[in-house]
Amino acid sequence: MSGGGILYHQRVLVLGETRSGKSELLNHLFSTLRCQRILLDTKGGEWGIPGVEPVHSVEAIDWTAPIIHLVTQTDDPMEMEPVFAIARERKRPISICAHEMGDLCNFSAQRTPPNISAYISKGGAWGCGFMGGSQRPVEMPVRGKTEVQHVFVVVPPQGDDELLAIARIGIGVSKGQLQEMLQQAQAEHGPHSFIWFRKGYSEPIICKPLPEHLRRKNIVERKTPA
Repeated sequence: MSGGGILYHQRVLVLGETRSGKSELLNHLFSTLRCQRILLDTKGGEWGIPGVEPVHSVEAIDWTAPIIHLVTQTDDPMEMEPVFAIARERKRPISICAHEMGDLCNFSAQRTPPNISAYISKGGAWGCGFMGGSQRPVEMPVRGKTEVQHVFVVVPPQGDDELLAIARIGIGVSKGQLQEMLQQAQAEHGPHSFIWFRKGYSEPIICKPLPEHLRRKNIVERKTPA
């Protein structure tokens, strides 16, 4: 599997439990993009990108840099909102990545700040892409579920509420069918395997875990324990 089927301005979701391999898959997809990229590090320095000095405020961002690594200082999603506003206003090819989308709304889907919601729902027309991960799809921004083109679901199956929330994204399967597919992927390919749902395609793709040669190409490294 590679990120070759994903365009820089699209919306991508990677969903799965902690330690499922969700973050590694998201980092792989982020690494394959060939546009300006922003990594939102909402856990106070969980990630590192070799050769990229992290910044700790929106004011410190160099918008000419090919890769921007912003380490947030609070749990307030309003701290990140100007990033989405500026990125959308610039109308240039860019993609923003957040490993836990619940942090963009403080885990209250209906309270997503307006510029974050507008970026996710309308930014694609201006070349503004988004990649997000979550282990709590019930508690992530609403637009992050309704505007998505690619959904990756990593084994093992999550709880009933999470599976139902994923099925309601519009991936073409019911909660029960999704659970069966994840169980099949886990039985056939083991931990870190996943299913790739592409809107507009009738058949999802059951994928083996990322091979070592692809994982070595990830530009994002974990700095703190999962």
